[in-house]
Amino acid sequence: PRSKTVVLYFHGGAHAFCSPRSHRHMLSQIAKDIGPGTRVFSVDYRLAPENPFPAAIHDAFAAYLYLTEPEHAALVLDEGSAVHELAVDPRDIVVAGDSAGGNLAAAFM
Repeated sequence: PRSKTVVLYFHGGAHAFCSPRSHRHMLSQIAKDIGPGTRVFSVDYRLAPENPFPAAIHDAFAAYLYLTEPEHAALVLDEGSAVHELAVDPRDIVVAGDSAGGNLAAAFM
């Protein structure tokens, strides 16, 4: 059976470096290891020092909200941004991150 799992992933980088792109290879391997159908939602959260605390935590929560309640009034998307149609069941979400991203994953929970 195909996995319904969605990995909500926050990259490391001391809250100031890296991006989802820098972790792309590792994330594709994680999806392969979990199995067919696994989706990875890697968050391009705002980085310090340009965006001080708690900006990254707000971005982490907004990403979770986007997955679970895509039509939520608190979400402000750029004009023309695509909104996915089906909410993800929170029981199917695995929250993960490495280094500073692991800190974000734990902090917003």
